[in-house]
Amino acid sequence: MNVRVKHYKKGSYIYLEQNNALDDFFILQKGEIKITKFNALKGDVEEVKTNGYIFGIKQCITQIPEGERVEAYTDCDVIIINKNQIEQLYTDSPKVILKILSEYSEILRNLDMALLEKDLLLNFMRRDEVILDIADQYISINEPGIAA
Repeated sequence: MNVRVKHYKKGSYIYLEQNNALDDFFILQKGEIKITKFNALKGDVEEVKTNGYIFGIKQCITQIPEGERVEAYTDCDVIIINKNQIEQLYTDSPKVILKILSEYSEILRNLDMALLEKDLLLNFMRRDEVILDIADQYISINEPGIAA
């Protein structure tokens, strides 16, 4: 399989994804990268990843941009694989496919956790509203003439 390896100097951007989907995905061969994603609840969230990390795969396969920035945290070498080569990976490099599935599993776990956090936050907010409703009802029962 024909893949490209590109060297990035510390601080250079591997990609700035705004409104564009990716035609390639990447495997960090050597070094560290910093991924910055915007989170509506937390603002910018940064993660540092090391050797073997696969990134850009979700955006490459789905063709849906995530709005993330990936930069070289240290000097690094990155393997670049075009989306048209994914099927060939099944026969040539099944370990890469297993790694991709592992990354997708992590993405799904993180999504599940984010949904749980949001659900817990909404339930907590509703609980406060319920407590206030109970307090209003209590006041209206104990003080005649006051309607809830």
